[in-house]
This record gives sequence, C-alpha cells and structure tokens, in this order.
Amino acid sequence: MTEEPQQHWDRVYSNKAPSEVSWFQSEPRPSLAALVRFDVPHTTPFVDIGGGASNLVDALLANGWSDVSVVDIAAPALEAAQARLGEAAAGVHWEIADITRWNPAHRYGGMA
Repeated sequence: MTEEPQQHWDRVYSNKAPSEVSWFQSEPRPSLAALVRFDVPHTTPFVDIGGGASNLVDALLANGWSDVSVVDIAAPALEAAQARLGEAAAGVHWEIADITRWNPAHRYGGMA
C-alpha cells in the first residue's frame, strides 16, 4: 500500500527540522527578487502554495506585506513556521490543504 501525500509530508516534517530538507533556503532571495522585478504591490493578497516551513512568509511580513496566506498539505510544516513567527503568525492565514483539491475562498493577486 502506498503512502498518501499528506501522510508522507507530515512524516517528513515530523522527522526533520525545516533546515534539514533539501529545498531549505535561509533567505528566500529568488522569490523576493521576482516580486520586486514584477513590481507587485505589498498590498496585493499573496498566497505561498506549498509554503510549509519556508522563510518566505517571514520575509514578506518584514517587508510590509499585509495579506499573506500559506497553504501546505503538512500540518507539522505550518506549525513550525507559526512557532518561528510567534505572535506575528496571527497576521497570516494558514491553511492545511492538498493544492490539487484546494478551492480558495479568498482572491489572490493575479487571479482572474
């Protein structure tokens, strides 16, 4: 029997610290550079799909973004990010969801 995606990612983030995964970036420079390059206003509703325990949410909040959501299938990944942010986590919308089945209730920048 194969492991379901949510079980897989829950196990990954339960067994590894966010900095131990191969895709970890201490600073999300490429993502921030893309937002600057495309001149995306900080008031644009932003969603980090598969954001998990990424540091992107930290950087967005530090740079004045006011409407940030993070969606990931792994609850432990989101919990790690929330713990890292402390009180600032209350200003972010967190959603545990499989992006292949996710139906956002909120409109984000660039969505038609």
